[in-house]
Amino acid sequence: MGWLQASNTLKVPKSTLSRRVENKNKVLQGSKVGYLGGSMPVFSKDIEGQLVDHIKTLEVRFFGLSSRDLRKLAYQLATKLKLKHKFNQETKMAGWDWLQGFLKRNPSISVRTPEATSLARAQAFNKVQIAAYFERLEQVLDEFKFSPAQIYNVDESGLSTVQSKMEKNLATKGRKQVGTLTAAQRGLHFTLV
Repeated sequence: MGWLQASNTLKVPKSTLSRRVENKNKVLQGSKVGYLGGSMPVFSKDIEGQLVDHIKTLEVRFFGLSSRDLRKLAYQLATKLKLKHKFNQETKMAGWDWLQGFLKRNPSISVRTPEATSLARAQAFNKVQIAAYFERLEQVLDEFKFSPAQIYNVDESGLSTVQSKMEKNLATKGRKQVGTLTAAQRGLHFTLV
């Protein structure tokens, strides 16, 4: 079958077929499979994996990276490692197209809106403090012998007079709550029960 007939039968451009057969396609480094267009990723899978781990570590510590922060970090990393890239030299950031490709290649990361969390609350919410709370609760229940009918569930909500809109951060996909540290010195905080 000739190029033209194959092109019509398979609904593939003739030039694509000839390039493929003559092995003139761009090839990924270390790959035997042809690379059929677009830009090659700037970072290797290993480096991108380390970047994902860094994003997750910062998120757990309430210092999530925004999309802009990640784009700046990608530029700095590519420059420091002397990798070939097409990032913007003027803004010193990777482009939005790189960020979209990064998120597609790493589906465990997504862009989320975090909840404002004060430093005092973040420090108080740890394994030691929670274990101490349940230990004290057990002591009170043992001492006063409350019946189930005397125990109530109370829901608490906090309202703050500052910072209603947070910048979106990169976070682990599927995580129920994403937080970021905020200064508690400004404004007022009201608690409702």
